[in-house]
Amino acid sequence: GGAGITNKRLLSYVEYGLQTNTLLRKSKAYTFDTGDAPPFSTNTVVAAPVTTTSSPLASGVIGFQTAFLNKDGSWSLAYNSRFDTNAATASNPSIAIRISLLVVSGEGMKRLQSTGKISDLTSSMAVPNSEATNASGSPEAWWNGKINGDGIDPQFARFLHAFERLFFLPN
Repeated sequence: GGAGITNKRLLSYVEYGLQTNTLLRKSKAYTFDTGDAPPFSTNTVVAAPVTTTSSPLASGVIGFQTAFLNKDGSWSLAYNSRFDTNAATASNPSIAIRISLLVVSGEGMKRLQSTGKISDLTSSMAVPNSEATNASGSPEAWWNGKINGDGIDPQFARFLHAFERLFFLPN
């Protein structure tokens, strides 16, 4: 594919994100052509996805964070491809992805919604980007620090659970 080519190639990818305390999976399809790059690449494709579909995966999720572990041990919020046209990025590819979730149990969600405090809690638990990319930090540790410290009302803290896993990527 490319500009002026009639037999264009399709590219599809999956994106995860939060919407109204629900973890969503968004499937997007792009056509290679001139235009903007998708969020994971410097290669150009049509500016907008050809199709997008969303489906809920889990409710009660109030925190979701991903970060990539790079070959040199650094963390980044963006994926570094070994095929990137930027030599610095290509020489330091991502080797793993860390997925972090902060979940409210069913009973806790009911209480938070009945008191109108879910939005305040979600805002107070937003992980700063500097923490997500800090080599010695992690969203799970940051959330647990707030849950077990002075950051969260004790009547709601017992309903919060942080999870984090590291998945190595194929090379």
